[in-house]
Amino acid sequence: MTPDLQRVEQAHWEDWDPIGVRAMGGPSDEYDSYAPTILRMLLAGATEEELVVHLYAIETEQMGLGGGQRPYGAARALLRLAPQRGDG
Repeated sequence: MTPDLQRVEQAHWEDWDPIGVRAMGGPSDEYDSYAPTILRMLLAGATEEELVVHLYAIETEQMGLGGGQRPYGAARALLRLAPQRGDG
């Protein structure tokens, strides 16, 4: 596992956690299966809105949750992890 992937997994755990597993003392790898796609999105230069849409879709379509504000904070946290892009 790469350090970048570990950071994305950690951000999911700390900043997203849509089903509240962390608060219940659940397994910290609960959301790890979503990290590779998010990392690819970050490396491709995804915007905050693209990340929000993706996380919201996971919450509502895959997890069956009602959605909410979590994807916004998580997207901002994930963007802080994105590699800095040079001017060319």
